[in-house]
Amino acid sequence: MKCQVCERKRAKSFPRAVSAGIDQVAFAGTLPCRQCAPPAFPHMGNIGLDIVFAQWKNRRKSAKVLDMKNKFTILGILLLFLVAALITVTQAEEIPPLNVIVSDVAKATMPSRNYSATVHQKVFQASALASPTAKAMSASALAASTNEIEEADFTVNGETTGAFRVTKAVTLKRMAQSTNVASKAAAPTQNMRLMLTVNPMNALRHIEKSPSATITNDLYQGIPCYKISATDDRFGFVVWVNKTNSVVCHQIILQDSNTLLETDFEYKKWNGLLVPSRTMIVKPSNGTRVDQEFSGHAY
Repeated sequence: MKCQVCERKRAKSFPRAVSAGIDQVAFAGTLPCRQCAPPAFPHMGNIGLDIVFAQWKNRRKSAKVLDMKNKFTILGILLLFLVAALITVTQAEEIPPLNVIVSDVAKATMPSRNYSATVHQKVFQASALASPTAKAMSASALAASTNEIEEADFTVNGETTGAFRVTKAVTLKRMAQSTNVASKAAAPTQNMRLMLTVNPMNALRHIEKSPSATITNDLYQGIPCYKISATDDRFGFVVWVNKTNSVVCHQIILQDSNTLLETDFEYKKWNGLLVPSRTMIVKPSNGTRVDQEFSGHAY
């Protein structure tokens, strides 16, 4: 039989509530006495209180596990988006403004005062282009050409603008094209081949002023570079700047979308400056390649 004291206490103190799917009086910590609640709680019929709470706890536990899995899934997705965003930002930050790149190249390669150097120049020409009507040869094919036609030595003055001026033409050797054997050294004359020079700073300065200038990350012969390009009327300029030491390692000048000149640059350290050590200039339109080796740098 129910205890009247406990019954009144429960009825007055606690409202009805839905718990674990069962509509029953909420007891919030006040349990019935042993006399009115032998093993099965009377207000729940044949369902024992311990069984109800056990089922409720199991449901709560399953819900918590599922909720944690959902949270981890959402967290993983958010982390992926965050990493992708960071990669995008990092890639954008890897490309500095054009004026900064040009300034870094100038600091690395342009001397504070003029210096002198000697240049040994070799000229190669593809035999297939001996005829004026022959088609232009690819730059890569010309780079592998071994048909040497001429050698010359020059003394040059390296200027603070990055340009080279020939101060003296020393010797000239013309090669017999049929046998590829050097002829006797001839005294320099006004008709001798001039030294061909390419100053990459000129192209960079031109690109810097162009509204069509673009910069992308690129590789040139496995070297991480900034690929800087621009078009100006009929001409196009493409320059690859080494990210590590801020030197121009490759340059292409185009005319009407055809390669006019393609140049490779190599540098060496001298007096805290990076100075040219070797240059290869290719002109596909007439099948000519010019190799230049720099040495004897001195103030």
